Amino acid sequence: MEHDDDAADAVVAGDDEIDAIYLELDREMFALLALQQPVAADLRLVSVIMHASLHLERIGDQAVNVAKVYRVSSNLPRNAAIVQQIGEMGHIVVEMVRVAMDALRRRDLELSLRLPKMDDPVDRLNRASHLEALKLADDPSALDWGLHMNLVSRVSDRVLALNLGAAIAEGTPAEVQAHPKVIEAYLGSPARAP
Repeated sequence: MEHDDDAADAVVAGDDEIDAIYLELDREMFALLALQQPVAADLRLVSVIMHASLHLERIGDQAVNVAKVYRVSSNLPRNAAIVQQIGEMGHIVVEMVRVAMDALRRRDLELSLRLPKMDDPVDRLNRASHLEALKLADDPSALDWGLHMNLVSRVSDRVLALNLGAAIAEGTPAEVQAHPKVIEAYLGSPARAP
């Protein structure tokens, strides 16, 4: 991760385009629902697309938040370990989004089931960055930066679970995996949960 004011500005400026794409897609999906009246699998697919596009738009919003945190904290002392951890989380999370979108595009259940394992290193890095930030308590400027980076780290560790296009759980990966509605939707019943 590098200090790059132009990249931060581009992220903030690019959010309007993402919002416009989301609104256009949402409008088109509602028109499709009204005019074509899809049923069964087609209706579920439209619902999934609508929910996925909303959450992709939210990813854009979170990217703007990260860019704004960068602006606020760019002149504060940095901690190399936290910078490395957040950079690693970013690379993993971007790959996870790619895999999720590819799994949706190909309707590939096996590919989508790789996502929880892919998230395990993000969980570890997130916890490690929090612990590293605590080590900065003796220097108020460094601690301020570390707390800002905790916000950035937290953005990388949120999951939303869908069932038939409806959100059924949101939180950290561990919270979502343990949620009774997720267990029932993906495993069939609480009795089959690991």
